[in-house]
Amino acid sequence: MAGGSGGRRTDEVVDYIKPSMLTPIEARNAVVAVVDLIAESPSISELDLVAALETKGFSHVHAEKLCAFVPSAFTWALLKRMDVRSFPNYYLALDGSDKGVHLPISKEPYFNAALQLACDSLEYGWSRALSKANFQSVFTRSAEYSALDQALRAGKPMVGVDVGPFCLVRISAAEAAESEQP
Repeated sequence: MAGGSGGRRTDEVVDYIKPSMLTPIEARNAVVAVVDLIAESPSISELDLVAALETKGFSHVHAEKLCAFVPSAFTWALLKRMDVRSFPNYYLALDGSDKGVHLPISKEPYFNAALQLACDSLEYGWSRALSKANFQSVFTRSAEYSALDQALRAGKPMVGVDVGPFCLVRISAAEAAESEQP
């Protein structure tokens, strides 16, 4: 699947992500680690954030996923509060031919943990795990936030907005589909 299209429809969500070995608590703790690193250094680059997570013991693949999934999940939570209702059920990663492979977002424990933490914080209030300032530092790193900010500055309404999938660009679809321990 990672090597070529093989006649596969480009809009089909590939469901070959291995079952996660992460518990929900481990996934949430990883999300909090990302939040803490960004809080310590809000202007940290993506590559430096990946390196910092690797220093904390995360594999390169997990560090890359955390850097992509946490900001996007936080922005999705905010968009849900703004009554945006159309979200993709997949994200993209590139195969060996640089073609986008659709991978199911529902099977990504880091994304799910980040979305739950952000939704809970927006619904029930800020906590030691996620303050308002830290939430803002994280969600403003996402591509979705950049698009939202541009739309709001242009005076565009959020009604009927469709959120598109985000794409992992520094790890392959095959790597993204693998689920090893962090």
